[in-house]
Amino acid sequence: MDKIYVLDYCGDTLTNHAGLTLFIAMKEAVESSSTLNLSFKGVGGISSSFLNSAFASLVDNYGKDALRFIKPTDLTKVQAEYLKNYISKLDKVVH
Repeated sequence: MDKIYVLDYCGDTLTNHAGLTLFIAMKEAVESSSTLNLSFKGVGGISSSFLNSAFASLVDNYGKDALRFIKPTDLTKVQAEYLKNYISKLDKVVH
């Protein structure tokens, strides 16, 4: 089980580039069937651009089942709710 501190690994949680960086790490975890803990410790805001490049890309390429390998941690209550709502809508957007 690996752990990534998202802010240290990606630099921010606002840009497509940062989201793509996270997508690559998540892709490697999914392809090796390894659990990846994503620590959002110290993260202020999370943009939809970041989530699109990270989570939507993962679901688009590997299906929603791939998210079982990804374990977000250290989220504020607001961030956790935002991420939960975002992921729940992926079924309707990603084909």
